[in-house]
This record gives sequence, C-alpha cells and structure tokens, in this order.
Amino acid sequence: MNVFARYQGFIVFMTLSALQLTPTPAAAINRKEAVDYIREGKAHYRSGDPQSAVQYFGKALLLDPYNEEARGYMREFFTRHSL
Repeated sequence: MNVFARYQGFIVFMTLSALQLTPTPAAAINRKEAVDYIREGKAHYRSGDPQSAVQYFGKALLLDPYNEEARGYMREFFTRHSL
C-alpha cells in the first residue's frame, strides 16, 4: 500500500481544513449524500475498519465541508492513531 492510499482521508481532511471552503449551493444540495457517506463511515468504524471509515468521512467533507459530525470522526480517528 503506497503512502498516499494509506493517508488519503487525512490528506483530504487537512486540505479542506486549510482551504476553509465556503458553503456553496451545490454543497447544500449534496448534504443528503454527505449524510449517507457519514452513515456508511460510521458502520465501517463500528465494524473495526477505520481506514474505510475515514475514506467515507472524507467524501462527506468534500460534499459538506463544515459537517461537524464528519469532522469529529476524523479528529477522533487521527487522535487515536496519532497521525
């Protein structure tokens, strides 16, 4: 597994955090899809697959950059895994 694939979720999270994107109408429209990604990420997180969970949370943040639930899970993951 290459380094990018291993840290893809972290890279997405940090990029979005650094850019401080402003919400757009498209982000509002995609909020439901972001919620679906969060639901899927939570399922992976609970089943013991945090790497897949981070990918889903990263996708949710691409659609809804200010989603506090997705951000919280990302913070928790990277705090626990000291990345």
